[in-house]
Amino acid sequence: MLRAMIRTVSYCLCRLPRRYALEAGALLGQTLYQCIPKRRRIAERNIKCTVGTNWSKSRVKHVARAAFANLGRTLVEFMAFPEFDHTVIDKYVTVKGREHFDRALAAGNGAILLTAHLGNWELLGASLGTLGYPLDGINKRQKGGFAKIINEYREMTGTRMIYKGISLREAVRCLKDNRMLGILTDQGGGQVVTLLGRKTPFPQGAARLSLKLNCPIVPTFIRRVDTMHHVLTINPPLTFQRTNDTAADIITLTQQCADILSEKIVADPEQYFWVHRIWKDVVGIRNRYEG
Repeated sequence: MLRAMIRTVSYCLCRLPRRYALEAGALLGQTLYQCIPKRRRIAERNIKCTVGTNWSKSRVKHVARAAFANLGRTLVEFMAFPEFDHTVIDKYVTVKGREHFDRALAAGNGAILLTAHLGNWELLGASLGTLGYPLDGINKRQKGGFAKIINEYREMTGTRMIYKGISLREAVRCLKDNRMLGILTDQGGGQVVTLLGRKTPFPQGAARLSLKLNCPIVPTFIRRVDTMHHVLTINPPLTFQRTNDTAADIITLTQQCADILSEKIVADPEQYFWVHRIWKDVVGIRNRYEG
């Protein structure tokens, strides 16, 4: 029943003119902002304690509403994946910096794609998979039919899923097979580093794998430039001078990953996924965002 319902929604969205579908998605996001107060408060607290420390309450709310609208548009674009192909990329996604992936794969050690829940991160993976890049994505295995369908939609655009729990073995195999390993590094525990000005548990996996297997970390992000169009930018690989202290190197490289994520989020806060409880220790501003 759930599968049939989702397929029906996908079919209808694919039949609608894209602009109208995305406007409906933005309206959905605004509705979620109003109807899910817990997530709204989390988003506003996260914004206030990071990029918005000197912002007025109204500006914080404006950015939070815009982020929810982006989330709604992201969902609509994701639901249209059954008909995603090169035509969609040609019309709506500008890809810059492909030479960085091409050089990395030519070297034969694979590449770690460093990204975050920014812009339409699902479209990022779909675009690279459709363009023929061998991409594996690490994801938490979740129960329920809806989670299964989500991963089916990801795989239909060329992204192969690796689930946490078996991810280390499969991640190593992915890179040794000269594939790209996509890691969303902005949600999950690990080494405490500074992200957006706050001490934050940050996954070390990208740094550990890069140092162990001598594969590059390639920061890759997508941003929405208007309602329908996106720019996907593949940045040059991170540069890093290895020392004899592996533990210190992991910390340094992990902080470097956090720094570039901070830079990208600060540049487009309206497109970040603020609703996750990344900073669970936020104090002093909580009462201001309970309503």
